[in-house]
Amino acid sequence: MQIARFKYIGCRTLAMLGAIWTAIVALPATAGSAEQGRGGAPAQATAGKPWSFAAIADNRAADERPEGAYEGVLAEIRDMTQNPAPRFPAIEFVVACGDLKNAADGKKNWTLWLDAFQQSSRKPCYYPVLGNWDSGDEDFNKDVILRNQKNVVGNDPTKYCVDWQNVRLIVGRDLKYVEEAIRSAPAAVQHVFVADHYPVFPRHCYMHKPTADEVEFWNMLLEHRDKVRAYLTGHTHHYSRIRVADPLGKVAKDLSSLPDEAGGIYQIDCGSAGIPRHSDGACTIVEIMVDGRDLRFRALQAPLDRPGEFRVKDRWGWSTGSSAGQK
Repeated sequence: MQIARFKYIGCRTLAMLGAIWTAIVALPATAGSAEQGRGGAPAQATAGKPWSFAAIADNRAADERPEGAYEGVLAEIRDMTQNPAPRFPAIEFVVACGDLKNAADGKKNWTLWLDAFQQSSRKPCYYPVLGNWDSGDEDFNKDVILRNQKNVVGNDPTKYCVDWQNVRLIVGRDLKYVEEAIRSAPAAVQHVFVADHYPVFPRHCYMHKPTADEVEFWNMLLEHRDKVRAYLTGHTHHYSRIRVADPLGKVAKDLSSLPDEAGGIYQIDCGSAGIPRHSDGACTIVEIMVDGRDLRFRALQAPLDRPGEFRVKDRWGWSTGSSAGQK
């Protein structure tokens, strides 16, 4: 395969002829050193213009999913065939919440991603999260994928940040790193999203009551609820969204419940991008529109055996200053 295959043109940094460009952004020492990478300063929003990003999870290897399932997910991200009012702008980046297997099978999944957007004017950036099926993908994610994406802060594929317009995306669940990344977010950041493969409050599959470490992590997020909007995750292969204000509360510990507690942080499980095993039988895309200080969320799903037939399954909104949010 030609090296150029891995040059994701839509998102790589183009070095200006004759210039030497270096910028270093350091998170506080407790978070470790971080390097402003690839795309330079955060992309700046056009005043008054909303923008969108998406989250997916668990596409795994091609021989583990129905034919065309993952391809259908990528086509919907590109084409946005299901875009009812209020219409979302084109997706600017995708965070993929683990079990991606991009380096497996001759890099087939990464090739599918590149092919999906090769002829399109829409070329979203792609930010991978490591899952339990991604052993061995660390170097590929770092050296092939993240090296060619915009606005990556850090060079560790297990924990890094992305500053995009008025959003900071934090990848990983290292408590000290995440908290310092929240604290050190640029002044322009109004919304923080944290992404990791494993849910704190799993529903439908891998269910357990939160551990002491998970409770500590969630309470840390709650301390920063003025900026932290949601925890994006995968692993269960079931879409769900819950909002938890008390990780030790009765509702959070009730594994059959889907709490929506005012003042809480959302956990959005992005389901599966094509895996049938212990799944809800659907391909899922979570789309988030950022409109200044306000957010709109929606989850699209298509049956695994009809991967192109996406429909809106869930939608809700969030407004700054409203602890209750809005549906």
